[in-house]
Amino acid sequence: MIPTEQECYDLLGKQEMKEDLLNHTEKLFEVSLVLAEKLLSAGVQVNKGLVVAGSLLQNVGYTVEDDGFNHAKRGSVFLRKLGYGDVADVVACHVYDKEMTPTTVEQKILVAADSLVKNSKVVGLDKRFEGSKLKETKPDFFSEKLEFNKRILAEILAQAGMSEEDLIAELN
Repeated sequence: MIPTEQECYDLLGKQEMKEDLLNHTEKLFEVSLVLAEKLLSAGVQVNKGLVVAGSLLQNVGYTVEDDGFNHAKRGSVFLRKLGYGDVADVVACHVYDKEMTPTTVEQKILVAADSLVKNSKVVGLDKRFEGSKLKETKPDFFSEKLEFNKRILAEILAQAGMSEEDLIAELN
């Protein structure tokens, strides 16, 4: 089952998502929709409802009790309990994790969108990762994460027939 856009917003309201995280989520939603539309126009099959729900709920894990896992895994478990298995699968792999590799276009759209958004602004991949604490605390992991995001973003942009600069210009 895939929740509607309104059901996603209702769930975020119940979970009392903080305003700054909600603003970030709404920008991710906007970027995800543009990427989905570009891919659809290029003839790529995309489940737009899954992109809508996944992009709106990808950070719901920040609103549930910390169980030691990253927010993507927490959110995935939470969504699965609500009966949103397909959305849980998308949410689970939107952040770099050696155990969870995105395989579907919907999963990759979320990774690509999240690669470009810092706080509530579309800034591009390099600026998105600029100043990351991981670069100093876990440099090997940071490098792997950056390469993962670059690879997924490049794949989605190539399928959509556009550059990162063109997408950023369209969104700003």
